[in-house]
Amino acid sequence: LLIDMIRRATTGQKEIGNYSPSLNKLSEICEYIDSSLYAPLRFEDLCREFSMSKTVLKKLFRESLGCGAMEYYNKKRISAAKRLLREKKYSITEISDMLQFSSIHYFCRKFKQATNMTPLEYQRSVSSLVKNFIDNN
Repeated sequence: LLIDMIRRATTGQKEIGNYSPSLNKLSEICEYIDSSLYAPLRFEDLCREFSMSKTVLKKLFRESLGCGAMEYYNKKRISAAKRLLREKKYSITEISDMLQFSSIHYFCRKFKQATNMTPLEYQRSVSSLVKNFIDNN
């Protein structure tokens, strides 16, 4: 939404009302994805759920958010994984399973692509930062 507003401001486009119908639909889809992080989700599921063709859904995400719907879903899963790793309530395998990654290896590979760290390195670095903060205050 913010990206679209910035684009409109820089290109001089006028907004009609508060939101265009496509932005309302995008908001609904994003909310749906956000609530589906712990369930398996396929691109076809989104198309069916929102009665949209693959082409229209791809275009909506690319033009508004600059990424695909499944890329958005994966970014959200990685963000959820980061939060779960910081909490230290679950093992890396449990987090991988909870967030519906097909395997621990795939989860680790995707996590490293997104953060340049393995999940274990991320967890240790966060722990180290927290420890240093506590020690210095």
